[in-house]
Amino acid sequence: KKSAGLEKYFAQQNLMVGRLKTGTPPRLAKETVNFEVMEKQQGEEKEVFMSYLEHKNPHPRQTCCHITKTNTKTHEIIRKNIEKSAMYSGLISGVGPRYCPSIEDKIMRFADKESHQIFVEPEGLETNWIYPNGISTSLPPEVQQEYIRSIKGFEEAEIMQQGYAVEYDYIDPRNLNKNLRLKNTTNLFLAGQINGTTGYEEAGAQGVVAGINAAQHAKREQPWVPTRQNSYMGVLVDDLTRFGVSEPYRMFTSRAEHRLLLRQDNADARLFTEAKNLGLINNERESAFLQKQQDKKTILTSLKQTKTKLNNETKTAEELCKRNDVKENEVKELIATNNKRFTEVYYDVRYSGYVDKQKRELAKMKNLEEHDLGLIFDYSEVVGLSGELVEKLNNNKPKNLHDASLMEGITPAALNVLTIHLKKIDAIRAN
Repeated sequence: KKSAGLEKYFAQQNLMVGRLKTGTPPRLAKETVNFEVMEKQQGEEKEVFMSYLEHKNPHPRQTCCHITKTNTKTHEIIRKNIEKSAMYSGLISGVGPRYCPSIEDKIMRFADKESHQIFVEPEGLETNWIYPNGISTSLPPEVQQEYIRSIKGFEEAEIMQQGYAVEYDYIDPRNLNKNLRLKNTTNLFLAGQINGTTGYEEAGAQGVVAGINAAQHAKREQPWVPTRQNSYMGVLVDDLTRFGVSEPYRMFTSRAEHRLLLRQDNADARLFTEAKNLGLINNERESAFLQKQQDKKTILTSLKQTKTKLNNETKTAEELCKRNDVKENEVKELIATNNKRFTEVYYDVRYSGYVDKQKRELAKMKNLEEHDLGLIFDYSEVVGLSGELVEKLNNNKPKNLHDASLMEGITPAALNVLTIHLKKIDAIRAN
């Protein structure tokens, strides 16, 4: 259904509604592209499964991407027609994704660059459309055709669908609860661009969270809220609902404080219990998970028990995992295993020192989360806080000490002041 009425509804609810933009490149006909003059980009040789059940056959058909580049002629054509771009004529004024600029932005903002990479990607195995990633645009069709044919390999390219830019509404995601339900409503959950994000994965992750919680709400069951500690979904949701956005939000691993704990090979261990509680784990998946955990324990035991000589010193295979002069395959051969879980255990051990440090930091953070600031109604009553911090704390109303620690300007000294004040409140309540 059309969503044209949403903006009016949000305005009536006094929600902050802003405008953002995104764009897409023209799609090209595969048979009109000369791949021979481009650099090949082969896919991964190692088979990577999205599920550790791994009973599906790998797809028999593989294809590769290619790389080409814009050039000075391309740039000249775009500069000459820049006023025809919807984004430069003023027709579109919303803020675009910082890390996915249009080709117009790249050329105007980085005038010193003589070329920009284009990743030439097939849209699928059953279509002849090519997606030239890196040249999203809002220029008119005739200009798109001209600059496309100035690019190596695209000299005779036919455009199947024009590139375009769109501007769209978004609400301030601070108006959402952490289950992605809109505050002050009973049954409206939001996900995707409406929350100020950009990207397929970002939208998909929010769809999972909002969808699960809409179902939980319909069944009158408890909401499910992912956390920063157990998933990147949790980082994304927490960032959006805590800080809001001023530009399209994109998820990066660097946004997670404890990303060593958020590896792709331990997602099951991190989220298994919660997934099971939500009814998402069948018997086959549970058995596979338990077998995987047992396999990892067996491998770790072998690493601890297997010993060898290195530079006239006796070392366990576990110790060798942490050495730069010993390769993964050498350790694998030493304990004589072909178990497919070896690599996971190897990196568990190799980075265990860093992982343990992050776990200690996590424990400290959880301790801060246990200090509830809901009992402080007016921060001007807290002795020792600057006027600036009093204003910020009164405006933001952090839920606990951890939330307060993430606020701009909050120092360790300020956290100590808040801790002391909470202890005074506890003492008064106890008496």
